[in-house]
Amino acid sequence: MVQIDAHGDMRFEYEGSHHNHACVMRRLLEMGLPTLPVGIRAICREEAELIAKQQIPVICDQDIAGDAELCCFRQHNCAYLVIGKLTL
Repeated sequence: MVQIDAHGDMRFEYEGSHHNHACVMRRLLEMGLPTLPVGIRAICREEAELIAKQQIPVICDQDIAGDAELCCFRQHNCAYLVIGKLTL
């Protein structure tokens, strides 16, 4: 599962709920689905520990901004990611 998001969304629970927007990727991990978070700029300590423990590959926003191969277009120190659809 490729996740394009600024946040990890890997909390065990958030605001008393296990089914919160901040927990969706954690539920997918619990189901055994492989994940690739892309564009992450903010995670909590719990998410950082989970990423380290499970060796989850993460492409952070700084990784994208600093790599011309990953950026499709740069302007004014902002990184833009373009996702297109191939039409046959």
